[in-house]
Amino acid sequence: MADNRFSPITTDDHAGLLWITAILCLIYSLISFTVRGHVKWNLYGVDDAFLAAATVAHLAQTIAVFIGLNQGLGKSGTVDTSDHTESGEATFAGVILFITAIWLSKFAVLSLMIRIFARDIPGQKIFSTVIYSLFAAAGLASILGFSVQCSASSYLDSSASELCKSQMSRWRLITILDGGSEIILVLIPAVMVYPLQMAFNLKFQVTLAFAFRLPLIALSILHLHYIPPTLNHTLSRSTSFVAIPALLIQQIQLCWSLLSATIPNLRSFMKSFHSGFGMDMGMGTLGTSYTPGSYGNGSRARTMGIRLHSLTTQDERTPPQGSGSKVAFEHGLRPDGAARSTVISHNAKGDAQLEDLSVRSGGSQELIIRRDVEWSVSY
Repeated sequence: MADNRFSPITTDDHAGLLWITAILCLIYSLISFTVRGHVKWNLYGVDDAFLAAATVAHLAQTIAVFIGLNQGLGKSGTVDTSDHTESGEATFAGVILFITAIWLSKFAVLSLMIRIFARDIPGQKIFSTVIYSLFAAAGLASILGFSVQCSASSYLDSSASELCKSQMSRWRLITILDGGSEIILVLIPAVMVYPLQMAFNLKFQVTLAFAFRLPLIALSILHLHYIPPTLNHTLSRSTSFVAIPALLIQQIQLCWSLLSATIPNLRSFMKSFHSGFGMDMGMGTLGTSYTPGSYGNGSRARTMGIRLHSLTTQDERTPPQGSGSKVAFEHGLRPDGAARSTVISHNAKGDAQLEDLSVRSGGSQELIIRRDVEWSVSY
């Protein structure tokens, strides 16, 4: 009966574990990507492009793992030399695709943050350029750190540690860069939201939406923990067999990275992105209208918002009986009998700047959190 199973799990064959984990993680990531596409219908941005690329890289990584499994990955004992070489090449390519997908998902989250947090604040372009450059350099360093001067065909050979020097140091560097970038991705929204005039529970929800990436740090450290057995193992166990725990963590880490990149886009968290004095995130009453400035001139666009009601009071609407007019009634409320006028003026240049900021941030359906300052003059 055991021989009829697709991939039986035995003490000498753990390929079935990797088959199950890889398939489930791919299914979960594809479902989350589909949900994200539905939630953000007609609201796509650069962050969605990055996540689409990460999902494609995840798919390619999973295919590479499947090829390795078909060539004997996960089996203990003697494996045909040609199969062993192909399995090593597939696993090597899978690790590179894994690192690529991880960093693409980071770029997706980073792009979402830049898209919704204060795009029109001074220095935003400089901040975006610097943080993008740092993440790009770290991602490239991770890929090169793993692959430079290493042979893909001998990746699962017992002599791999000799042919590919300092593998443990390479993985330490990759783990440090990975964990450090995740900490930055969690701190950015917390710092951005803190000065806003939002309720604490809304600030907490916004921060929590991005804090779901914190478990990736633990997974990255756990993955590093399982690297030494791959490099140093007894001759009775092949490298393709002892590498299974690290590859299992690799699948889970990649899956969670893609899932956590979608969580801030879910409707329950999007409601928290309305700061009360910025732009509504579109999770209230939905309506459809023609908006000339949204995604094309004169095109049909979906607008979202809540209708505002007049704040006029009953006293303002109906003067009391016996007064000559509403003006006389209002003047009668003054403690002094003299007439007084108040004039508020400001620089026309400042008006132009504010209007320019409004044009750049408004008239669109992008998800934006921004801080506006309002002055109220009373006497």
